[in-house]
Amino acid sequence: MNGQITIKSYTGFDDLDVVVIPDRINDLLVTKIDEKAFENYETVKKVILPQYLDSIGKRAFCRCGIKTIKLPDNLRIIGESAFSSSKIESIHITSAIKELSKSAFSWCEELKELTISNGINSIANGAFENCNNIKKIDIPNSVKNIGKNAFGNIGCYDVIIYCNAGSTAMKYARKFSIPVKRYEEFDLL
Repeated sequence: MNGQITIKSYTGFDDLDVVVIPDRINDLLVTKIDEKAFENYETVKKVILPQYLDSIGKRAFCRCGIKTIKLPDNLRIIGESAFSSSKIESIHITSAIKELSKSAFSWCEELKELTISNGINSIANGAFENCNNIKKIDIPNSVKNIGKNAFGNIGCYDVIIYCNAGSTAMKYARKFSIPVKRYEEFDLL
């Protein structure tokens, strides 16, 4: 519709571990991955997303074997539980995403590296809940709202939140007794 394509579901081969979604199909831009498109595909380990992708639907990669994914710079929407219970190991949330949906990466027990770009405003309830292997989280000053249990049950006591003094992230960390490192402590020059 309107010169754009939505990936409705993955019907590939069971033994294929890398999936490349092209930028265009029949000269139409691929801009959306629909709800549950890759859900439960445990054999898929890596997905290369199209550069014009605008949104990833609810549960699109839920319980997927995906370990590696690079989010395109202009991706704006990650749906509720989009990557929940997947095998993802690292994620960089790009600046075009203004809000992380509820449970977007919950139960990603292999997730070790989390980077959030400046520009995101809100991290919803349970977004990274039960991501037990995260050790370091950088939260930019642009984040003004962190939902209940956004980082619940992570890292037991090993996780450290890096943020600015007085920020929403610092208030959240103190409320839930999560260790904090202030950016001001580092000599960046």
